[in-house]
Amino acid sequence: MFNLSYAQMDLKTESLNFDSLVHEKMYIIEIDDYQIIKITKLKDSSYVGNLINVIWQSNDNGDRIKLISKKTKIPSLEAKKIMEELELNEFETIPDGKTIKGYIVGSGGITISLTAKKNNTIHKSSYWEPQSNLYYRNTQIPEILKVQLILKIINAAINYEQQYNEFTKALPDGQYVYGSMSFEKRRRRD
Repeated sequence: MFNLSYAQMDLKTESLNFDSLVHEKMYIIEIDDYQIIKITKLKDSSYVGNLINVIWQSNDNGDRIKLISKKTKIPSLEAKKIMEELELNEFETIPDGKTIKGYIVGSGGITISLTAKKNNTIHKSSYWEPQSNLYYRNTQIPEILKVQLILKIINAAINYEQQYNEFTKALPDGQYVYGSMSFEKRRRRD
């Protein structure tokens, strides 16, 4: 699940509230602490989707000092297609990784959290490093294969990986932290 500081909490709460009078269901995919993909089917049968990229600017000590985020709208037809494909791939019922025999848990790395909200129910599951070739190169664990497929479906539709790269490339010079990664960005001076 998103490991948020207090400053990020407002961003998350505002973005992920579920209102049963307006929403029929909502799918939320969290890529560690730096991306949220939210697809919502509204009661009027329309679809809304957003991709939220998040990064922290840090100081010389590595302390997080400023939250930077960018919210990008996912077109309605694309949001509908994603939700329908995820539903077909059991997004609403996939079990939590920790309940699965052969599942590997570690520290660092990327954690993927999946949340389905519908009526008065919330289904959550979390997976550590599901895309890792090191841990799951020849996996036959069906749930890991489903999570990998879910991520492929989403990336094929909205290219969230490339969008995050473009988001970080557009940042001004400085030091940044996301997930367990930190980097310094400096433009070339000619």
